Amino acid sequence: VRGREGSVEHVLTTEESGRTIRHLLTAPAPKADGGDWILKPDKEAGFRDRVPAFIDWALLRLRTASENPLPSIRIAMLTRDRNGTWGERINAWDDAFVAAHAKLRERMLGDLRARALELIETWRSAQGRPAIYFPRTSWAALRPEADKAASDAGSRWAGDDTSGGRHKGEREYEPGYAGLLGSGMEFDDAHSADFVHLREFAQVLNRLIEPDTAWVAA
Repeated sequence: VRGREGSVEHVLTTEESGRTIRHLLTAPAPKADGGDWILKPDKEAGFRDRVPAFIDWALLRLRTASENPLPSIRIAMLTRDRNGTWGERINAWDDAFVAAHAKLRERMLGDLRARALELIETWRSAQGRPAIYFPRTSWAALRPEADKAASDAGSRWAGDDTSGGRHKGEREYEPGYAGLLGSGMEFDDAHSADFVHLREFAQVLNRLIEPDTAWVAA
């Protein structure tokens, strides 16, 4: 889908009952299972998958909000699950937006615009003062129980040994930027400043990309 300001790739347009639906296609990297590659469960499609998909979806929704008739903008994220997924919640928000009266649509657009702008501003400010953010480690830090979140985040960051061999930690990924930026940081203690800052930023980021169910019930 192209406009004067740029483009969003991987969009499939369909017509259903006279209504235009644009499907934003995204496929998280599959996970290894023995010698096979399988689809991830939705809960394992983390920030690396969701943040860019959300930004593409939000900007496309904002870009097409004045079209008449109004198209639906849906996320089609290829994961193992079919129900209760993040994409399903995004699509429920969009269904509510399409069905809403004009004033409610404006309020919903205002909320969505604010979220997109905050995400962009977060990225811009990180150019001068990086937040403590590493996609896989930060996603693990979102677990509700802080001690369990710290344990999982520590394993994602430093790596761990399992019966299937050693799993490389995020700080070991090539070309080494994560290890350089996070030099000396450890996230396996729920009371450490490093973990607290990692978890706080992860919660902010998740709030921005998680659709507000209040609009769906409005």
